[in-house]
Amino acid sequence: MPKKTQTVRSAHLPPIREFADRGVQWLLSRPHNLRGLLTILAPDLAEAIDYTRARTVPTTFIPANLCKRGSDVVYLAPYRDAGTGEQREVWIYILIEHQSRPDPAMGLRLLFYLAQL
Repeated sequence: MPKKTQTVRSAHLPPIREFADRGVQWLLSRPHNLRGLLTILAPDLAEAIDYTRARTVPTTFIPANLCKRGSDVVYLAPYRDAGTGEQREVWIYILIEHQSRPDPAMGLRLLFYLAQL
């Protein structure tokens, strides 16, 4: 009689659904990973942000009918202008979406998300 194999699953870890979006979202919800991303994309901007006081804003601008296709991370962080030395808070909005084909409404959707900020 063949032995039954049991799947061992940790009781405290839920399964990760939509890993491509949610995994990146989870990684970017840590300020040091945000710093790494901004250092690659916008080095001058990355140097002006105080990551020790950056905080995620617990909100999403993705409508419920699109939540399985995309996710977002919103930060509010202190920013010091290199030219004037003025310090203020800035919004950092990261939209993570994996698509298999182009979406002609993407520009309108981005405008909608940013208008909500």
